[in-house]
Order: sequence, then C-alpha cells, then structure tokens
Amino acid sequence: MGFRVYTLLTCTTIAGFAFGQVTGNVSIPTADVIGEREGELGYALTSMNANFNSRYGSSSYFLFGPLNSWEIAVGTDFAADPGWGFKWNFWQNERSGLALGAGLQGVGPGMKSSPFFSARKAFDVFNVHAGIQEVEGDRQGFFGVDWTMNEKVVLGADHIAGSMGSTSVGAWYDLGSGFTLNGAVFFPNQKSEPRTHSLSVAYGFRF
Repeated sequence: MGFRVYTLLTCTTIAGFAFGQVTGNVSIPTADVIGEREGELGYALTSMNANFNSRYGSSSYFLFGPLNSWEIAVGTDFAADPGWGFKWNFWQNERSGLALGAGLQGVGPGMKSSPFFSARKAFDVFNVHAGIQEVEGDRQGFFGVDWTMNEKVVLGADHIAGSMGSTSVGAWYDLGSGFTLNGAVFFPNQKSEPRTHSLSVAYGFRF
C-alpha cells in the first residue's frame, strides 16, 4: 500500500459506538496489526441516520504496538467509560501473502467483549479479509477487501453477516505528515435500521 491504513473507529450501524476497536478495514477486524513502536490517534463523527442534517456522535481512539505482532486499542465516545481491545498477529507468510490474527474488542466496565479471528490474503494492489466474531452472543461471519488506487487513496468494503451485521464502504486519503482522512457509509442488514455515515481523521506516528 502507498500508506498504512489502520482502522476506522466509529459507531457501526447496529452495535452503537465501538470501544477498543482494533485495526480493521471499514468495520471488520483484520489479521494485520500496527507496527512495533507505532501509534495512531483518531477522532470520528458518525451520523445517527442517513441525512446530512442528522445529529452526530463523536468518538476517539488510540492504537499502539507495544511489541512485534501485538497491538492494543483504547476508545471512547465521551459519554461512558472507555473500552479497550487487543490483537495478536500470530502467523503470517510474506511469500504467500497470508496472515492470521485473533483478539478481543469492547473490553470494559459493563461491556460484553467480542472475540474474533481473522485471515488476510494479500495480492499486488488489494487485500482480501475474512473471519468470524462474536457480538453480544451472536456469532457473525465477515469478509472484506481493500484496494490501493494510488499512493494517496485506498478504497475498502466489507460485509458482516447476521441480523446485527451490515455492509460498509469507505475511502482513505493520505493528507501527508502522518494524517489520514477517512469517510464511510454503513448499510445495516436490517432494513428497519437507519443507514449512517462517518468522517474521521487520524494521525500516525512512531515512538
């Protein structure tokens, strides 16, 4: 990829604001992790419905890689206790482009933590992701793809199966100096739930 895409930490269409969401595609966790001694700080605004005059909720997150193949995430929507999560990239093969990862999201007071397992297959300009996660006792399969258009732009799309799942599309734009701008739209599987959209900015750094 032309630049590192880490995560979009916003509210998903069904589950509400995500706390401690690890690196991912648009809305699914991936097998990849942030690099050792790398960090990312982000802030997002997410609509409550499809209209641009909707009320917006805000959230913020911090990601860091304390060790090679490990990452820790902390997030908050400023209305409740922050949550955290972690991921372990326990196997990868650069020659085949395959990687496997597992972890936990939404760990915190009063939260039902969500374990997940994810696999990634890398090709020349795109990656394919697939896996399974458990959200509030509901096991959900998911898959997605990200595509590097050029050194500045990456596109992504993913789908989470089940009644609580959604289909999401997004784009990342490299602003330079470590900053990335992201926009995404979420289409819930339940037609009675509103479509939402989000806009976020992130700053990546080494420490």
